[in-house]
Amino acid sequence: MKVIHTKNLIVLLFILSVQIVNAQTWTEQTSTITDNFYGVHFADANIGAAVGQNGAIVTTTNGGATWIAHSTGVAGNLFDVFIANPLNMWAVGSVGTIVNSTDGGSTWSAQTSGTTQHLYSVHFVSPTTGWVVGLNGIILTTTDGGTTWAVQTSSTTEDLKGVFFIS
Repeated sequence: MKVIHTKNLIVLLFILSVQIVNAQTWTEQTSTITDNFYGVHFADANIGAAVGQNGAIVTTTNGGATWIAHSTGVAGNLFDVFIANPLNMWAVGSVGTIVNSTDGGSTWSAQTSGTTQHLYSVHFVSPTTGWVVGLNGIILTTTDGGTTWAVQTSSTTEDLKGVFFIS
């Protein structure tokens, strides 16, 4: 019986993972937005959105080959974006900002979050049910697509920077 030492196995896995990473290619994308981007999400290989400084939102329907900038009416920063399906998208940001689009990102509408805390991350498990997390441990949840948001009890006052569910 051949014995594989843990150290040798780790080295082998590292070499394999480096080869896999090196096999991928990255292509620089251009944008008409000169502000910093803070969050990006793709619903599939083609439909994506990125958000950032000064309310910036750009969307793509061709895997990032081209990006279209959209007006949000948001002056502050947007930190994260989530695409539930090709039509329904949400973005969150500073001072309790939540905006959503029901037309694939062409137009964006403000939703009332009920907080002035910075919101750092958003995730939906369906077009109606989602969560937002942020500063000082705030958790918000909706079951009506963001028409209303309710505070969910959190046992921390630490900043929550990410939320994700497997649906």
